[in-house]
Amino acid sequence: MRIFLAAPELGSLTRAAGKCGIAVSEAARRIQDLEVDLGVRLLDRSVRGVTLTAPRQGT
Repeated sequence: MRIFLAAPELGSLTRAAGKCGIAVSEAARRIQDLEVDLGVRLLDRSVRGVTLTAPRQGT
């Protein structure tokens, strides 16, 4: 959960992984696993970094 919270706060999966003391590949896997478990995309990823996805309406 720490990596999920750190990524949008820092705007970068690389910086978040560094802050959490894990490899970027491990950070990406953990977030992907969380998204699969919840059945929803949590982060928007781009060359500019990561941000939280917009909240879903009407659920």
